[in-house]
Amino acid sequence: MTNNRMAYWSAAGLVAIGLTATTWADNASNGTFDRFASSLSLTATDTEDMPGRSGVTSGGQYNLFTNPAPRDFHRPLAPEPHPYTTEPGRVQVEIDPLSYAYDRHNPDRENIRVRAWEVPVTIKLGVLHNVDFQVGVDAFVWEREDDVDAGTRSRERGFGDITLRSKINLWGNDEDMDHAFAVMPFLQLPTARHDLGSRAVQGGVMLPFAWVFAEGWEVEWTPHFAAIRDGDDESYELEAGSLLVLNRVIVENLEAFVEFEAIGDTESGSPWAGTVATGLTYELTPDTILEGGVGFGVTRAADDFTTFITIVQRF
Repeated sequence: MTNNRMAYWSAAGLVAIGLTATTWADNASNGTFDRFASSLSLTATDTEDMPGRSGVTSGGQYNLFTNPAPRDFHRPLAPEPHPYTTEPGRVQVEIDPLSYAYDRHNPDRENIRVRAWEVPVTIKLGVLHNVDFQVGVDAFVWEREDDVDAGTRSRERGFGDITLRSKINLWGNDEDMDHAFAVMPFLQLPTARHDLGSRAVQGGVMLPFAWVFAEGWEVEWTPHFAAIRDGDDESYELEAGSLLVLNRVIVENLEAFVEFEAIGDTESGSPWAGTVATGLTYELTPDTILEGGVGFGVTRAADDFTTFITIVQRF
């Protein structure tokens, strides 16, 4: 049983990381890296008229390697997934101090109660104006399973899986646009103990899209596709999912959201999981976001109840 929001974190971009690292090394060695960085970096003249991008000095070229973005250069801050990348040279930390799930209505209709608590942590680094790299860790995972008919109880706890990911924004990162889109390849490494995570390497891609369609209203849609291990751990299956979120500004710095998530795969007889959730997002400071919510499963394959608190901090 896993937290549905964190299911999207199940993997990362080793291929993207490898290609970018190779390009960096090659360009650095032949003296052409500065031209490569300049071609991808953000200049002040690109953003001087953008709301929320004040303080950008003329001629600045923003990237991690030669000229990090100034501290007063801000992009939208929110829990993942979303299409905006971390500012070049800045670091973001996302942590769920509370991520709890409960389930008893399972597809096999067994009289089993499952409870789980996770503490996922994600660290994000802005590299280029439209690229960031992310490392996610299930720092602590606790699960308890009660088989009511058998009268047995099992507990497991420990370290979870490690996630590597890259986000490449294709448009809307800084432009004065009402919509944005990104590609997020991901790869999950099976580092968990005691069956608290995946049993093999899994990976795929997410495609987060956001659209401010009216004043105070925003819709986000994140489809994802992944190669996952089947229930018998014999082969890989294709997983497809969709996360649809509607955000509404209530008052300054406070938003409400409602979301629907559906996940299914190609394994024969495998049911799809559906969840609805709602909650609030509060901007404590321009660099700190607090979000909390509850979710309810609408199919037997989903957790019956989930609740979470997420903190996002920009440094």
